[in-house]
Amino acid sequence: MPPLDCFEVFSYRIEAASTAGTVFTSSEQAAVVATSEMMAFQDNAETDPGWTVSGNATDGQWNRGIPVNAGRGDPSADADGSGRAWLTDNSSANGGNSDVDGGETILTSPVIDASAGGTLRFSYWVGDIGGSELGSEDYFRVQLSTNGGSTWQTIRDINIATNSWSNDSEIIGGAIPATSQLRIRFIAADNTPGDVVECGIDAISLVSYECEPAGCDNPADTNGDGQVSPADFNAWISAFNNNAPECDQNGDGLCTPADFNAWIGNFNQGCP
Repeated sequence: MPPLDCFEVFSYRIEAASTAGTVFTSSEQAAVVATSEMMAFQDNAETDPGWTVSGNATDGQWNRGIPVNAGRGDPSADADGSGRAWLTDNSSANGGNSDVDGGETILTSPVIDASAGGTLRFSYWVGDIGGSELGSEDYFRVQLSTNGGSTWQTIRDINIATNSWSNDSEIIGGAIPATSQLRIRFIAADNTPGDVVECGIDAISLVSYECEPAGCDNPADTNGDGQVSPADFNAWISAFNNNAPECDQNGDGLCTPADFNAWIGNFNQGCP
């Protein structure tokens, strides 16, 4: 891979071939160039940081809880093992008729500060009794807003019921611009004539990135400022006078006058 700039977004695939000539190719993944990451937002559904539920569905609205597994394509456990998830209905009442009916139910996040960009991650469940393609009128949809909810952009439109938890992610700071007013919403819909549509959401997080300039892997950088410059000579003299570790330029574990010539050689090599 060629050198890339800090915070540059790139895509990649992984491909492997068997000795029989069968080729296996992964789905395309996106990544961000960075030196470290930090958690900017995290929600495992054990508490509610301010999600809202709306929509015109007559039954099966989103609610938060431990999955009850009514046996109609709904999950038997949450995605991340913490216990709870957001689920459509989540009830064993009425014979377990807990799926979405008569329209759509919408789960909308609070405002998330994504001004530093990052990767938005989430786990989702789409299921029905048999596990198959949903009706053409039904869907599970994921949308993002970069202006606090004034406008929305669809990033996923899923109509296959796998009856299993799936992990997904979206880069913020690429095609989706970084913003302090990010919101995400999940829409589960079951429209006429009506099918079984069971959905779940869990493990939502936003990981943002930091990118520190590359240092100088050369012992001649005696002052540790990430570059080799004449200022390092004075720093080496100080290290020599104080028998400091930076004095040792030839790697013999000692601080001796021989390290001066070694410092000169290292200095002439510069930063790699």
